[in-house]
Amino acid sequence: MKRAHTTAMLMALTVLAGVPATTDAQQPTSTGAPQTSAPASPSFLDDTIDAGEDEGAAPERRLVNFNEYEGRLFTIRIGGGFLYDYAAYEQDADSKAQFELTPDDKIRDTRVVLKGRLKFFERATTWSAGIMYDYANREWVFRQTGIMVAVPEIWGDIFVGRSKEGFSLNKVMIGYGGWTMERATISDATIPILADGIKWLGYVPKAHLLWNLGVYGDQLSEGQTFSTYDNQIVGRLVWLPIVSESTGTLLHLGVSVRYGKPNEGKLRLRSRPEAYPAPFFVETEEFAADATQMTGRSTIGPGHGRSARSTSCRTSMPLTPAIRSSMAAKSSRPG
Repeated sequence: MKRAHTTAMLMALTVLAGVPATTDAQQPTSTGAPQTSAPASPSFLDDTIDAGEDEGAAPERRLVNFNEYEGRLFTIRIGGGFLYDYAAYEQDADSKAQFELTPDDKIRDTRVVLKGRLKFFERATTWSAGIMYDYANREWVFRQTGIMVAVPEIWGDIFVGRSKEGFSLNKVMIGYGGWTMERATISDATIPILADGIKWLGYVPKAHLLWNLGVYGDQLSEGQTFSTYDNQIVGRLVWLPIVSESTGTLLHLGVSVRYGKPNEGKLRLRSRPEAYPAPFFVETEEFAADATQMTGRSTIGPGHGRSARSTSCRTSMPLTPAIRSSMAAKSSRPG
């Protein structure tokens, strides 16, 4: 039954891609986002999107083209990534009482990234495939992979495949997107890094609104390390009351909600502090959980990227004293 649902979803997307976009919708770009006149000066804002989202983004300067192919029916661009982690720690007495930490290094990520356009559809359609080597399990696995179709009639694009859920800004970014540890440890513990499903991403410049709404399931990801939920629904709405192309000034106010059903009614929370060689700083025993509900908010104010974000979450049943004790003992960060 699960595979039947996945097949039906892919067939629906294929039919949608073959239907021409209507002309009374907002004027689309090549990816389905509203189009504006190109400014004379370099652009501070990026309102484009494709199936790869932020993974495998094209460089600002195109120094080579041997890794690209453009044919009559499709295009393809091949790239890759490599992440190597080194972690060292400075601990106080309380931290040393909880963890024995020593400097360490590990290969974190090696992947091949492919992306391009499908020209044989009536609508603007892009595709992506991320193939990563999982060093822990010694196997190749798929990461950001799917198809995105422009649907200007609903002010956006429809993505089907494997991607970030899009619960918050720091869960939209990919691991290659930041030089520092941008995600809170508890955020990684409570929100899977990826999910399989269908996602609607929208943007209305005149209203200064953007959003994403996704429905996900584990039909194809069952058994993978990130697949801790049978299904989940995630939504996010952002208002941009201040957005200036000329100065790059932006005020971002976002809210998000998430509802999920854990695998087999059980959940285990654990996460490293954005350093792959580190031990789990958040770690609980497995406990019963019928469902989880999360809400979040994000704010980015004008001025050199300064931001403040917060997220709250709760499970549908109370945590037992043993679980609370386990979380308290493991969730403190070393000094």
